[in-house]
Amino acid sequence: MVQTLAEEHEARAWLDDFQQASQALLAELSALEAECEIQRTCRQQAEAYAAQVQKENTKLKRLSLALPPGTGDGDVAGEGDASPDPAQELKGLQEKLSWLLVEKKELSIQVQELQRQNRDLQEQLEKEKMERQSLRAALDSSQRTLKSFKRVSQVVTQDYCEALQKLELEQDLRLHAEAFAHKMLVAKKEASRQSSILLQSAAPGAQLLRALQEVGSLSRALEEARQQHQQQVKELEEQLGARPRQEELELARAALAAAEEGRQELRAQLQEARGRLAELEAAARSRQEEQEGDLAPSEPAPPPPPPPLPPPAPTVPVDPLLALRQRKGQANPQHRNPGAGDAKAQAVQEMMERIKNGVVLRPAKERAALSQSASKRRSAALELRGILGAMRRASRRPSGRRSSVRGQDRQLEAILQRRRRAIDVPASPPRPDSTDPGAGGRTEPGHEDAGRAASPSPWHGDGAGDPLQFRRRAVGGISRSRPCAWQAAGGEKEERGQPQTHLKPARSGADGGEQGCPSVQPSVRPA
Repeated sequence: MVQTLAEEHEARAWLDDFQQASQALLAELSALEAECEIQRTCRQQAEAYAAQVQKENTKLKRLSLALPPGTGDGDVAGEGDASPDPAQELKGLQEKLSWLLVEKKELSIQVQELQRQNRDLQEQLEKEKMERQSLRAALDSSQRTLKSFKRVSQVVTQDYCEALQKLELEQDLRLHAEAFAHKMLVAKKEASRQSSILLQSAAPGAQLLRALQEVGSLSRALEEARQQHQQQVKELEEQLGARPRQEELELARAALAAAEEGRQELRAQLQEARGRLAELEAAARSRQEEQEGDLAPSEPAPPPPPPPLPPPAPTVPVDPLLALRQRKGQANPQHRNPGAGDAKAQAVQEMMERIKNGVVLRPAKERAALSQSASKRRSAALELRGILGAMRRASRRPSGRRSSVRGQDRQLEAILQRRRRAIDVPASPPRPDSTDPGAGGRTEPGHEDAGRAASPSPWHGDGAGDPLQFRRRAVGGISRSRPCAWQAAGGEKEERGQPQTHLKPARSGADGGEQGCPSVQPSVRPA
């Protein structure tokens, strides 16, 4: 569009120049026409004068012939002397006329040339007008197309915004539905467990009621532990996302290498200073012995003062990640964006609320591919993991989190042991009947005879009436990584009028803990 306007401006300037040139040519042409008219009038006057002179000459000749030969010679001679020669005057007039004719011919040629140039300029002007009209038509069409594109883009943008809002609404509804389904599933499992236990024992005693209360409290405690574990996993992911960049890691490595070099240099200086100190001490002792040998009664001279100690070595930070974060916070305070921090904190708060509600987060859609920034973050995370692994291998220190996790595991172990002892105290102890997927492998009393007679192995769950036996742990309580859940081996089957869920245990690792225990997906089935 700008180019067309520039071309139009150039065409207008060209047309103005042509108009000025044509006006100048027309003015010159009018001047030439006026001069030609003057020359024509002069020629006409000269021709009339020549004709008159010729008539007078003929008249004079006739008079001279009519006069006698002896008379009038003096008068004629006097008249001839008085008047100019008409032949010479006629010759001058003819020369002037020929010059005027030549000039007229040249002027006519110039007029024809100017007319031809004027016609060319008129044709060029018409062409420029046509081009200008075509450019205006093209500009109008492009403007109409641009307006249509704008309208279409606005419509598409509105549709996209509506679709995005609908997608967000669907995601929120899905999350609420999952939370409600999870709550309903927990309530259903608790109600079915209590109803099955109450139906299995016709006259429940106080001990059984206490066991039921303890089972409920344990299920709630394990659910809280699972939520806390998910929260810890999210916090670790956030900490991993807030890791330093590759440039900071390289700077930290360079600083660490420089510190190591300075430390080596200081060690070398310390060794040299110690050697010099030993030499000085030996020289002082030899001098003291010589002085004691020479002057026994005189007091020994005091030993020379020791040389000054070398400067202390630069302390290498124990946690390079913490040092990098502190350095980043001190060096780049202007890069902190309060809006981004608030958005991140709000997102973390929403995720924590979802985890507390028991929602199992799943990706709403598949990501196509990782971007370049994601690959860079992954490489930085791998390097940071390698550095932390090297530091852990270099220095093994007990962790407060591990001790707290071990304390929680021991508390849960003690609660399970008390529950087992409370169940095993009566004369006819009930056998464990079923396990709760959310309780991490707890057993319920009931159906001991059917369980013993069905299979000698404690791990069976394929029959219709065979319950799942409880396996005692060889080493300590719940796994440290995450609370393990039992996997359902089959659907719900009807036995004694109540639904039962046959489960299969996950594989046990070498350390006695549970391995490969997937998280329980919330699902609601009709009773």
